[in-house]
Amino acid sequence: MVFTNDVIGYIASSFYIISLFPELHAVYVNRECNLSMYFLIFQIVTTLLFIVYDILIEIIPLLVADVTLLVELLFLVWFKLTCKGRKKLVIKSSLV
Repeated sequence: MVFTNDVIGYIASSFYIISLFPELHAVYVNRECNLSMYFLIFQIVTTLLFIVYDILIEIIPLLVADVTLLVELLFLVWFKLTCKGRKKLVIKSSLV
């Protein structure tokens, strides 16, 4: 029974981690993060609280997922701060 619970936990954690991949990809490709800073801050605070909770109740699958999610969120914040004023560089080629 415990093995089944762990398997379900790891599967759910995998989907939890993957859920931000489309946003991470879009941010990387477009070189801009359209998420609000308030959203990102609330997500980071929530994830930090979940990490503490995971440690207290000793649930490893969720701890792994929450730590990974925190890294993804920090990447989004870093990208939002570093690419804030930049415009995408567009290279135009002319055919002669």
